[in-house]
Amino acid sequence: MPNLREDLLYSIDKPSRYLGGEVNCILKNPDEVKVRFALAFPDIYEIGMSYAGFKILYAILNRMEGVWAQRVFAPWTDLADILEQKDIPLFGLEEKKPLAEFDVVGFSVPYELSYTTIIRMLKLSRIPAQRQDRSHKHPLVIAGGTCTANPTPYLDIFDLIVIGDGEEAVQEISKICLETKDKKERIIAASCLEGVFAPGISKTVKRRIVKDLDAYPFPEATIVANTPIVHDRIGVEVSRGCTRGCRFCQAGMLYRPYRERSFDSVVQTFKQSLHLTGYDDISLICLSATDLSYIDPLIESLSNPLREVSIGVPSLRVEGLKKSSIDLIASSKKSGVTLAPEAATTRLRQVINKGNTEEDLLKNIETLKALGWQSVKLYFMVGLPTETQEDVEAICDLSKKISRDLRVRV
Repeated sequence: MPNLREDLLYSIDKPSRYLGGEVNCILKNPDEVKVRFALAFPDIYEIGMSYAGFKILYAILNRMEGVWAQRVFAPWTDLADILEQKDIPLFGLEEKKPLAEFDVVGFSVPYELSYTTIIRMLKLSRIPAQRQDRSHKHPLVIAGGTCTANPTPYLDIFDLIVIGDGEEAVQEISKICLETKDKKERIIAASCLEGVFAPGISKTVKRRIVKDLDAYPFPEATIVANTPIVHDRIGVEVSRGCTRGCRFCQAGMLYRPYRERSFDSVVQTFKQSLHLTGYDDISLICLSATDLSYIDPLIESLSNPLREVSIGVPSLRVEGLKKSSIDLIASSKKSGVTLAPEAATTRLRQVINKGNTEEDLLKNIETLKALGWQSVKLYFMVGLPTETQEDVEAICDLSKKISRDLRVRV
């Protein structure tokens, strides 16, 4: 760790965030590495380590000969202050090398509130935030993720912006870096790739779509964090995209078309991950588990031989939850269950094109209670177009009704 003495680690909160060396992290011989690719997440370790896209890119890049993908997260304020005071540059976890010495620094940008964190991380790395202020000696600074759908707010920051799925694009950018040394040449070559936008060069860009998810299997040996993280379990992406058109949902539009990983691929990944990580909690990563064509066989396959494994599913569509699926989930060690009515009045659900009813919700909660669940989590949104005070108050009224009549914790 560059100039970060051991005694300084005792003065910061959760020093394990910055140590690296976790189970399943990837180390390479530095002498055999030609391209260093920093996967940068503009939030703290606990959040970034839970991000599925980060895990996918980490595995894909590290399978490439001559490429070493390393991780860097936003330091908490205590370490950030120390880095500034002690004149220590921000570094990657695997090699502890300063970010300014990498070939590529690639930011995942999942939400707008991370914009200012990106600027702070570049400042801590001694990399000028604006691309016109960077020289040929600085790394390529690129971005991908949900927020790159509209790259306008940060056109002056990034050299390259990946629009859409990143699995193929990051490999192609890395191959260009393997074959070239000149930064300008790398930018010009990458600007010709589908889904890659180069500010100042590209005029239009077509969103990149990975047609076959099985071509990029979800990593089995995911890193086991040094400290508890937000999603401290095995999460496997089972599908991407959505079959619905809810008017409030950005993800449902950006990740179209709907694609599923194959049943065999998902089962294999889950079972290998249980062996390689030691976790006993597994979760399906998707926008709508109830739309998965093989949801029942999948849960049955995972729960039957593994009764001590807790199976979690993401927020469930109230109108799409089948009793057979609930029965199968109940056969495993129980985890939390979340239902997503989104709005508490019929009128507002129709406005957002959400096709569920209050009767659907109550029926499913009754089934969950009968199978042993004592609490449920409900997702509602506040601030939807045309919302009235009556719509807001209905959230409280419906929650109280469920808690009183069905005697479950909400």
